Amino acid sequence: MLKEKLEQFIIDNPEDREFKVNGKVYTDQELYEKEIELFFEKSWVYVCHEDQIKQENDYFLAQIGKEPVIITRSADGQIQGFINRCPHRGATVCREHQGNSKSFRCFYHGWTFRNNGDCIGVADQQAYPSNFDKSKHGLTKVAKVESYRGFVFASLEENVPTLEEHLGNAKPFLDVVIDRYADGIEVANGVTKYGNVGNWKLQLENALDYYHPLFVHKSYFDIVAKRGVKRENASLQFKERVVDHQLYLGGGHGLTVHYRDFLKAGYLEGELFQSDFRTPEWEEKVGPLMAKWTQKISMHLLIFPNLLIMEGPALQIRQIRPVSVDRTEVYGRAYYPKGQPDEYTSRQLAAYEFLGPAGHGTPDDIAAFESCTVGYQSEKAPWNNLSRGYDREVTDASELEISELSNFEVAGNISDDTFLRAMFRHWKEQLAEEKDASKKEVHA
Repeated sequence: MLKEKLEQFIIDNPEDREFKVNGKVYTDQELYEKEIELFFEKSWVYVCHEDQIKQENDYFLAQIGKEPVIITRSADGQIQGFINRCPHRGATVCREHQGNSKSFRCFYHGWTFRNNGDCIGVADQQAYPSNFDKSKHGLTKVAKVESYRGFVFASLEENVPTLEEHLGNAKPFLDVVIDRYADGIEVANGVTKYGNVGNWKLQLENALDYYHPLFVHKSYFDIVAKRGVKRENASLQFKERVVDHQLYLGGGHGLTVHYRDFLKAGYLEGELFQSDFRTPEWEEKVGPLMAKWTQKISMHLLIFPNLLIMEGPALQIRQIRPVSVDRTEVYGRAYYPKGQPDEYTSRQLAAYEFLGPAGHGTPDDIAAFESCTVGYQSEKAPWNNLSRGYDREVTDASELEISELSNFEVAGNISDDTFLRAMFRHWKEQLAEEKDASKKEVHA
């Protein structure tokens, strides 16, 4: 049944430059459950940044698919993950979203666990059989937890590609996010958390969609104009962006690229970032290639399936959590260059007003997701047309200078559907392969 749905719900006709997706890819319960299993529970997902667990015994709660997890930094500095479920009666052993503790005590019956997962206390243990061994009743460990330059990823499965293999062509762009500043980045305290009606994929799509902002976010651009920043009309905006790109990197990853010096672009009065650290010593530190591209581009980077790093109009790490087929939670955290003067941090956090549930932009996007979800119920008009830019795709990476930084599978104009077409091909291929693998296991 799943294979038939995959064939029915996507029309990909290269000869006629036609690509359509049925609205059911956002509403079908069976597809959603397979997505969670394959993309979240059998792969790497982003769980937190190391700044959220800086100190010994810090912890942070996250979700991997359906599994609630605790990410801890133990006394020896090791970062680990455990299923947040008491092996006694199933209650979560930690209920505070973030904190510092050497142990976790289940509030239901008092079983206690060290932050390395060991069970260290069972209330009234003498009532259990004589062969009861509490050392065999610790918290279930998350199979893999690894950090890449401060970004912590986890996998419930032992048998997965390495984290670097998972990051693939996205890794150099993650390096750009960090190396464009003198001393890397720092994640701010606090979180902008909100939920929206709509499938989780809508968040990924929207973050890399530069076709919508001039329409959905018109009120924001009007405010920007009143602040003295000149904006041209919509038709000229698309002409201005003809040189900017959208790249599909493979593995579900993608990004949008603006060719501009990121540290010298912004909507607020005064400099938003320091740039005087760009010295020969800094260039030697990061290398000539990274020095070139950190000054040449700004971007929105998606590391599939749940991490978005936004560089405009404010800096944000956005974590996507599917809750149900038509409900999504988003956790946004501001970040900024480490060690910079407070005046710059204040300006950057002011730019953050665009984001979050009370921001200028996020409520617009939420309204769009809700509207789409209503439209996806249609049986008479079920198709999304994703053919924009089909006839101007670039599949030869050598044609674009940015390929010297990282390879990519296909590129297009920043306002095109290039990423969406490639992502849905990947989505379909992975779900189909998983279905075929399941069949082989059954018949083995």
